[in-house]
Amino acid sequence: MDQINLEKRLNQYAIYLQVEKGIALSSIRTYLNAIRYFFEFCSRFEEKLFISNQWDFEDIANREVEIFMQEHQQKNWKPNTLTTYFTGIKSFYKFLHEKNIISKNSLRHLKLKKNSNPIFLANINAEEIELLFQRPITATLVGYRNRILFELVYGLGFSCETLSQMQSLLWYDSPSPTIEIQFCKRKQTFPIGSQALSVLEQYLQKRNQINTNPSPLWIDQTGKQLSSIKIAEALKEELQGTCLQDEKLSIIRNISAKHFAENGADVRSLQELRNTKKLKKLEELRKEEFDDLVQQYQKFHPRR
Repeated sequence: MDQINLEKRLNQYAIYLQVEKGIALSSIRTYLNAIRYFFEFCSRFEEKLFISNQWDFEDIANREVEIFMQEHQQKNWKPNTLTTYFTGIKSFYKFLHEKNIISKNSLRHLKLKKNSNPIFLANINAEEIELLFQRPITATLVGYRNRILFELVYGLGFSCETLSQMQSLLWYDSPSPTIEIQFCKRKQTFPIGSQALSVLEQYLQKRNQINTNPSPLWIDQTGKQLSSIKIAEALKEELQGTCLQDEKLSIIRNISAKHFAENGADVRSLQELRNTKKLKKLEELRKEEFDDLVQQYQKFHPRR
């Protein structure tokens, strides 16, 4: 790629975006950086991409852009960043074609493929997790609180954001243990294990000694409500010194789904547990048809 010609066209493209399209300068700079980075990538890997060392704009087609995007999906670039780079590259080629700089826009019909990687399966078995739940609990508000938070992350696949949105709850022992949770904008019932329910009751007793109802569900020792960040810190404290201390909470939720599947749970139950409708993300965990989530949980989940 001739760098002088590239910069000339990028300057023309910047003027085109500002004058003809009314794009903000900050967005223009972002697109220019994205396009430069893309062409640097093509130059760096021109042999692997099978393009000549004298390549130009018209030598780039869908294949090169798709390889670029796939490479950076695998590097865990954020979806918004990927979309920005993709949009910038396509917009530049549209400009080149409109201004007759290239005879054909080979990227005209190219679409960004969504990353549908399957759930990461961590190499930690259910027995190792069970040992964590067998550790003695410090009989304090913080001790019971941290343990039930861990129960909800592993047992139900809750994220810190979901936990922070919990406002109140009720529980039922019959016919199978369940909890009815009031979130900010919805109410939903979930299965729960008997041990987790016992810890939850102990936590609520301690909480009610500090705050009378109504009060925030998750609090610290002074009665102050926990934010999602503080909930994450509480979970980190609970897992300190364990096999999960270096794992992200999303990975712990994946481990839960993995163990649920290994014990015999089906796809629909996994969808309910992880609150996802994208079967591709659960393809490594696929089992037979769905019967009933509560029955499945009580039969198969390690924390039943």
